[in-house]
Amino acid sequence: MVVRVNKKQTSTLSLLASLTCFLSVSAQATSTNDLPPSKSERFEQALKARTEGKTYQAIELLEELVEQNPSHARLQLELAKSYYQAHQYQLAEATVEDVLQDTSSSETARNKSQQFLNRINEKKVKFDSQRHSFKGSIKMFTGNDTNANAAPADNDLEEGILPISSISQEDTFIGASISLKHRYQFSGSYNIADKPATLSWLNSLKVSDKNYDDIDRSDLTVTTINTGLTLSQKRNWNTGIKLRGEHIRLGGENLAYYTSIIPSYTHFFDKASVSLTPRYTRRDYVDSNDKGKEGHRSSITLAYTHPFDYDITLRLAVDAATTDLEDDWRSYDTSKFSLRVLKKFTPELSLSFSSSYEDKQYDSFAPSYSEDRHDKTTRAGLGLKYKLTPAIVLGLKYSYTDRDSNQEIRVYDRERLEASIGYNF
Repeated sequence: MVVRVNKKQTSTLSLLASLTCFLSVSAQATSTNDLPPSKSERFEQALKARTEGKTYQAIELLEELVEQNPSHARLQLELAKSYYQAHQYQLAEATVEDVLQDTSSSETARNKSQQFLNRINEKKVKFDSQRHSFKGSIKMFTGNDTNANAAPADNDLEEGILPISSISQEDTFIGASISLKHRYQFSGSYNIADKPATLSWLNSLKVSDKNYDDIDRSDLTVTTINTGLTLSQKRNWNTGIKLRGEHIRLGGENLAYYTSIIPSYTHFFDKASVSLTPRYTRRDYVDSNDKGKEGHRSSITLAYTHPFDYDITLRLAVDAATTDLEDDWRSYDTSKFSLRVLKKFTPELSLSFSSSYEDKQYDSFAPSYSEDRHDKTTRAGLGLKYKLTPAIVLGLKYSYTDRDSNQEIRVYDRERLEASIGYNF
């Protein structure tokens, strides 16, 4: 049987072979027999943790042992390997250089250490060349909407903020969007609770435009800019803060500017993850007649994500928000529960199901009404995606919305069917 490997696999195998040989020689040159039983036991615990993929636990144990035994070459070399597996190349380089500067090391061990050091430098050069990364996508879509008057609600332009007629009008739509993303990876790492964490700077720009055939007042164009920092500790957690600016055009006219600050935190378990995302948004409108709609929205979202067997992923989320606007009767509190299930049949084909229930309680009664408005909205949707090629994605999406309210004019249901094609670059 002939086994074929590509250049990337060959490079990886060569590196692993070099690293294994390097550590083998160093182990022969410097054993841990001179360590007290308690320290030798912790050393074995570190090696076991690393074998099980718990690299940061191994680093923590080995750092403690090296601190207590600063001239012990075997401990230093194992720590260097752990740093390397954690992609902390500068720390790995410094640790190997400490061994090379020790004149008591054997010539063979020094030669192998130098080979490993060369590999680390090669990895650093590759990292520097990929420090900036760019991604983008272009998407075109078309579909049918049984209640085009309610369309602005799809983009966080909620009831009570925009004048939306309750009379259902069916219409077809067509649209397109373009998205650009930039990522900058800072070099080195940060010591957070004695463990390394890496810092990234993320930027994105997205422009989405949707036009209805007849209901021109629901034509919507949204331009969104994001910039923010993310600090992450591999397999443990990530946290960040993001600034967002949105320019919204409705019915062909400039409508509003939204500015948001969005901190976030995600904690990873063996399989599942839990994320907490607060958000503050300031809403400013262009037309002076819309001043009563200006104000701010504060929200917090708690989400739980868990992958299951058969390539199924479940996401549950709960959201609570307060929208405080100049006109009290437009202000409201919201609670929302949502569920999403993703099933991957093949690497190319996936099916998703989503549903949500939203309860919206207004602070005061609107003019011509004698009681506070109270809406309850149920949504459900199905989505199908197929990767025609690694760059081309086909999509088909169906969604249903049913809203109940104590104000009859606000009651409606809506169905939307959308087909799309996207190109990723």
